[in-house]
Amino acid sequence: MQITKAEVTPVELALKQPVQMAHLPELKSVTAVFVRLETRQGQSAWGCTVTHPQLTGDEPQDVLRACYACAAKAPDLHPTNIEYSLGELANLVHEAPSALCALVPLRPVAPEERGQGERVRPAARRVPGPNPDLDHRTDRIRAGKCGDG
Repeated sequence: MQITKAEVTPVELALKQPVQMAHLPELKSVTAVFVRLETRQGQSAWGCTVTHPQLTGDEPQDVLRACYACAAKAPDLHPTNIEYSLGELANLVHEAPSALCALVPLRPVAPEERGQGERVRPAARRVPGPNPDLDHRTDRIRAGKCGDG
């Protein structure tokens, strides 16, 4: 689907309880950047990234700049060649790679999910559920039994 509009909304989030991670200063706030994509058919999808120099290594202003650049480029992206489009966006975020997390709605849609060439889905529909095959492999690795056997 052709993206017609992309909006970037930065939000400074004060944490209810500060977060302390090993060998890092206490985090009392983070910057969340929400990106809303809208298609020609009126559908919309949201993406989000969180940034803090101590958390992601990216400066919030760099992430914002990258998100705004990607939002400006989004309407010009190829509507069906998602891999090419993501490559174009990757060129814009080299200073702040965490900005790509906000563009998760641009993932390819499986043929069985597709309707009329649909390419954008809300993130909530893409969260994978339990994967028994993957869980089985993870258990084998934890038990020290690597390989397929």
